Amino acid sequence: MIFHYNSGTVRGCALISFILVSCFFQAILIPKYQNLPSNPDIYLMTPSAAFLKEDSELAVYDINPKVVSGEIRNIILDVELQMGLPVIGSVQCAIIDHPDWFRDSVYPNHTGNKLFAEIINQAIAR
Repeated sequence: MIFHYNSGTVRGCALISFILVSCFFQAILIPKYQNLPSNPDIYLMTPSAAFLKEDSELAVYDINPKVVSGEIRNIILDVELQMGLPVIGSVQCAIIDHPDWFRDSVYPNHTGNKLFAEIINQAIAR
């Protein structure tokens, strides 16, 4: 199961967002899955990257790449520390020099999705 959190837009207060999202993951979302009868393995994944639009400090959809690689990544790492869950964090390193693997500078294309799948598969197989 992969949870996708994307609030990398320029709207809202970063500190409030960080606290609310971190609390939501720790208090509500992850415990719901931990308590399922099927006892699933739960992995966290740091976000990939958001590439800037030409002549802009933002990516498409008003996403701020600094929020994606900073605030959102920090939320995931905070939840990892608090809950002791494994984190798949190597995607960002693998794609950072490959904006061509993204169809719109945020969401991966076929090549990017294939890489994501390989990285996730390797992490789960360990």
